[in-house]
Amino acid sequence: MNAFVNKTWPVVPRLFLALAMFILLNRCAEVDPFAQMLQSLAGKSAKEQREELAQFIKKQQWPLIYESSAYFVVKDDSSSVPFLTGDMAQWKPDSLKMHRIGQTDYWYRREEFPLAARIEYKFVIRGKYLLDKLNPRKAAGGFGYNSVFWMPEYVFPEEALLVPGNPAGRLDTLSFKSRLLKNKRQVFVYRHPGAQGHSPLLIFQDGGDYLRFARAQVILDNLIAKGEIPAVNALFVNPVNRRVEYWFNDDYLKMLFNELLPEVQKRFALSARAPLIMGGASLGGVISLHALKDYHNRLQGVFSQSGALWIEQGQILRELKELATIDPALYLDYGLFEQQESIHREAGAILTEKKAKFKLHEWPEGHNWGNWRGHLSRALIFLLKEQGND
Repeated sequence: MNAFVNKTWPVVPRLFLALAMFILLNRCAEVDPFAQMLQSLAGKSAKEQREELAQFIKKQQWPLIYESSAYFVVKDDSSSVPFLTGDMAQWKPDSLKMHRIGQTDYWYRREEFPLAARIEYKFVIRGKYLLDKLNPRKAAGGFGYNSVFWMPEYVFPEEALLVPGNPAGRLDTLSFKSRLLKNKRQVFVYRHPGAQGHSPLLIFQDGGDYLRFARAQVILDNLIAKGEIPAVNALFVNPVNRRVEYWFNDDYLKMLFNELLPEVQKRFALSARAPLIMGGASLGGVISLHALKDYHNRLQGVFSQSGALWIEQGQILRELKELATIDPALYLDYGLFEQQESIHREAGAILTEKKAKFKLHEWPEGHNWGNWRGHLSRALIFLLKEQGND
């Protein structure tokens, strides 16, 4: 398996090469509409600038996209300078300074992005993080809503949209009390009508968030309906204190494998021999990879989406190196704007040396549920269908 990162961005088919070249040559003659607008304001009075800019703003969709550029505009009549932040700035509040448009109360910022990028962002005005009032599109996450947009070649994950008529999995909610950890947590058990006791069982860290923000239940229903994965059962596990439990916490994994899993298998008549696949996002990806150290014989697959491989000076890489063999198939991905390319390449090199079955992808996106929702299907198809865990 190739250790180099698979930058899986959409590719223009050869059949359309001639047409693409024709369009490209014609676009070279086009003028950037935002730059043209700025030029047209020069030399005009403040009133004329305000009126012309107001008309221009009404006619556009924001952020304004021109080729690989995105223009962001915000209104602020204070003396302070607004900033743009988001995935592309790792959410730093003061790294992308905005510029006043002429003698108006509007400010702008131009940024370059890959043509398949999906970006979440906000404005920072007088220390407050604010949504873009000109952009009605919002993305939900664990910290509230962000404004969101995508570049022309971004592929929307249609598998995350509800399809009327598709057989739907049943979702049961349980309250589980652990003797080992002396705490109580909420878990959700998904059972597809086509699944049986011996069908693959998926375990999701941050289970409630995968259901709410990643639309995992809908994705499972749709992938199964299209035959892209086999019918499965799934266990969505909520953390009690995720920073503690997901930070290389062996007691948490003991609870998961020795308390919770047997209880769920018993209550819902699920086979202990069913293929077991576990994964999560960020710290949830790390704890899932950490499970390979003591539970590799019980796992058929692990997925890590934007796994925080860097914590504890890259401890998870040392653990992967120390494994004699890595039999479970692994899927890892991350966002271009997360600045995690180096450590994921290192992980890929280790997995290649171990002759592990794995896929490693980089997406032109950020550290958010929109990214993880958009590519969850690739992880599931690789681990369930391509590896024969059906």
